[in-house]
Amino acid sequence: MSPEARLAEVAEILVRGYRRLELVRQNGLDDVGQDERACGRTVVDAVPNSKRTA
Repeated sequence: MSPEARLAEVAEILVRGYRRLELVRQNGLDDVGQDERACGRTVVDAVPNSKRTA
């Protein structure tokens, strides 16, 4: 995957997270979606080859 494609993928994930955060702030909703709760994943976990450390 080219660096540009990887950057676009990460940017898309960040935008989705920001939009969800804004909805939570506006509506007082639970900040963990059903999909993430069901599988125990976070946005960072969904990024393949994440360099995040435990």
